[in-house]
Amino acid sequence: MRGPQASDQVEVATLPPASADSQAQSAYSQAYGRLIAEDLDGAEAAFSGFLKRFPSHELAGNAQYWLAESHFVRGQFASAAREFLTGYRTYASSPKAPESLLKLGLSLTALGRKDEACSSLREVAERFPQAPSAVHERAASEQINAGC
Repeated sequence: MRGPQASDQVEVATLPPASADSQAQSAYSQAYGRLIAEDLDGAEAAFSGFLKRFPSHELAGNAQYWLAESHFVRGQFASAAREFLTGYRTYASSPKAPESLLKLGLSLTALGRKDEACSSLREVAERFPQAPSAVHERAASEQINAGC
């Protein structure tokens, strides 16, 4: 038997590094998967990591919303309010901006900050007239519930 020769060598193909967009998509998918699996601590950490690495990505507004929502569903209303406000201010053109403002109002209501909550809930219709009707209906309903 003869030893390996140059012509017997198999060249290992090297793959190009993943693009930043595919890395962002993957990171977002992993974070969202944790949220769906109700691993809220894991989702919170993953969405925070996504936002640190990809603050300008088209999914950043969604990531900010879900980060805030992970606090909201655990009753951490002060943290939720802070994160929803960040989402509303930082990602105002995101599809999640109207919902961020709505949930900011709900968080403020839960904190007993009625005037600020009512202001946020009213602003949904003023700032986002083209938001889905479900968002407008919920904002109107929550204004009634809060006694605005």
